[in-house]
Amino acid sequence: MFLFGDKKSMTMLMTKRLILRPITTDDDQFMLTLLNEPSFIEHIADRGVRTLAQAKNYIKEHLLTMSKGNGFTLFVATIKDTGQTIGFCGLLQREYFDSPDIGFAFLQSHCQCGYGYEVALAVLNYEIKRADLPKILAMTSVDNLASMALLKKLGFAFVKQANIAGYASESKIFQYLA
Repeated sequence: MFLFGDKKSMTMLMTKRLILRPITTDDDQFMLTLLNEPSFIEHIADRGVRTLAQAKNYIKEHLLTMSKGNGFTLFVATIKDTGQTIGFCGLLQREYFDSPDIGFAFLQSHCQCGYGYEVALAVLNYEIKRADLPKILAMTSVDNLASMALLKKLGFAFVKQANIAGYASESKIFQYLA
């Protein structure tokens, strides 16, 4: 992985197969598709986003607001060879956690390809160094076996199970110590 930036000094990361750039409201079509995938609704929540305008607003009011307020960046992952946007990953600071947590979601058609690990590892390495983070949390629904396997592969350890408002089901909380 290496870090680079464009003319506007936006932080971008690159892995072997992917470019990670900060999410913008121009990612509305991708976000509309992602938020309406059955796996997103089942394992995260139905955000009620059904139009491009709602997707643009969701990015602006939720994703960009959360990242601007805490100094973290949500990165959109695109495949180098095709330019196709396949997912996003980044750290968030939620009011109910004492440490930032990593969040990620990918289009179902690009799951089980190793992209999640590649992106999450790049984001973890970048944010741990940049923000000198001693601990990062993660949460996933109790039945999301793929996300739990990814978190374990990244070095996260299970901490507890909890109900968190705004999410589809009970969640498992994981912790990564840097």
